[in-house]
Amino acid sequence: MTRKEIEKFVTKIASPIVNDHSIELVDVEFLKEGPEYYLRIYIDKPEGIKIDDCKFVSEKISDILDKEDPIPQRYFLEVS
Repeated sequence: MTRKEIEKFVTKIASPIVNDHSIELVDVEFLKEGPEYYLRIYIDKPEGIKIDDCKFVSEKISDILDKEDPIPQRYFLEVS
């Protein structure tokens, strides 16, 4: 998958997860910094995001990504 295809795929799986919990999906980025790859998911909500929100979204998306395995590279998942 290309970078854009990965971002589109992650947006597709993340949208229902965040929408069901009144969280806005702001952006999804898959990029390489030096030798490492990062999948960054940015979320928000009117009252502000708490660490528990990031943890919840990270765990849910990680579970799906582990099953689907769309990203061939080793990467770090960051939710903020």
